[in-house]
Amino acid sequence: MELIENNPYRILGLLANSSEREIQNRKSLIIKNLSIGRSYDSHYNFSFLTPIQLNESTVVQASTKIEINQDKINNSLFWFIEVNNFDGTALNYLKNGDKNKAIEIWTKVTSGKELSSKNFSYFNNIGTLKLLSNTIDEIKEGLEFKIKLIESENFIDFVKNVGDAQTYTFTNQQQLEKFIDDILIGLLPRFDRVQIANLFNNSSQNVITYINKKFTEGPLHEIQLLIEDTKSKRKNSPKDGYLYGKDLLNKSREGLNLIHNLLGQNNLQYRMISDNVAKEIIQCGIDSYSKGDKSDLSIKKSIELLKSAKQIAKTSVTIERIDSNLKELDDLKYSDILFALEILKRLKEIIIDTNRDYTKQLNIFKVDEFLRKEITNSVLQKIASTDRSEYITNFIELADYIRKNGASLEIFVIINKFVAHLPNTHPFVIAEEKRKQDEELKRKEKEEERKKKEEQDRIFYFQLLLVFIAIVLIVWAAFGAGWAAAILIISLLVWVNINLKN
Repeated sequence: MELIENNPYRILGLLANSSEREIQNRKSLIIKNLSIGRSYDSHYNFSFLTPIQLNESTVVQASTKIEINQDKINNSLFWFIEVNNFDGTALNYLKNGDKNKAIEIWTKVTSGKELSSKNFSYFNNIGTLKLLSNTIDEIKEGLEFKIKLIESENFIDFVKNVGDAQTYTFTNQQQLEKFIDDILIGLLPRFDRVQIANLFNNSSQNVITYINKKFTEGPLHEIQLLIEDTKSKRKNSPKDGYLYGKDLLNKSREGLNLIHNLLGQNNLQYRMISDNVAKEIIQCGIDSYSKGDKSDLSIKKSIELLKSAKQIAKTSVTIERIDSNLKELDDLKYSDILFALEILKRLKEIIIDTNRDYTKQLNIFKVDEFLRKEITNSVLQKIASTDRSEYITNFIELADYIRKNGASLEIFVIINKFVAHLPNTHPFVIAEEKRKQDEELKRKEKEEERKKKEEQDRIFYFQLLLVFIAIVLIVWAAFGAGWAAAILIISLLVWVNINLKN
């Protein structure tokens, strides 16, 4: 962590509770050594820290950062102090590179202990070590040690030890906020905001409130600016409302998710900003259709926006407005389908009425002409592809009724076109295919029967002709040619008459 790795006390090779004289002497000593080309390395440039390169400029800057009393205190919270023998023993282990042993010592003297004027240094020192960890759990522990120190009534003992308590003007809350501001600078490059907020979830409500405020102020402001920008663009070009609404939705999503994760679903600020985003998206959807080309695609896009708005809307008033507009757009979306169904429904009623009263006649030619004009292929395609299964079912029932009652020839064409738009697995497509197969089978059976009957008739007529010829020959032999001719003429007349009847 930068605040520890490049702490001015580390650069000077001192503990944070060193005196002003020690600081000035160390500064002069290091600069003197550097000026003659001699390196300077202190016991407190611990081996587990990232190596640093000293030069006169960095040394001067380090000493400048701890000239003011408040700066001393701020930087001391990210370094080590030695108050008693336990600190001295642990620090000796750190000098020898044994970080784990130092943690073990400070853990024993802080675990289950209340912070007091005698042990405040332990909480500070173990907190500094924990903050150097690469694991979230240890960093969280480090923060808890530091916050416990700053919030305690014994923090003034820490101030006395590292600075001047008489010129210290910060309250504990102000110091806490300053510490959090500093620590966030070190944590943000490594973790996202939600992860960082979770590091503080065991802290006091004051800390959690401050963290949430720090993290949500920016997103709240950014989202409000996005809403105002979208509103301005929409008013200038309402027909492009879909694009603006979609853009607002995408750009506000990350900020809304962050605010939701930090503040919670029921937080008033979250609910208000989320609802305001939803309201602007609603208006974008409405304007996109009402000021646009009012095409099916325009309706579809407006519905898409309204459904997206419903997912983030938080108040019942906004949700009701969305539902109301969705219903209106739905009616527009299905208007062609509903009109076609109404036509078929009315035709069915006319057929029923005509069947009851035989004095009434249905003009099939006019019916066909009307159906051909109003129920176009595009309307059939809409019905077949609609997401309302009940509309498909109603169309099939009505069309099939009209077909079965022979009220229209055009209805056969309509049904065939409709089937072509349905997926092959649809039950009606399967049923139609079976119906056609059954009709073809019946036609073939009738054709076979007709051919069979014709063959039987040919045999019968041939046999009958043979009988007539036999009779003629017998009469000729018995009575002569005159009687035979008469019988032949009579037989021919009978044979022709039988053929004509059949």
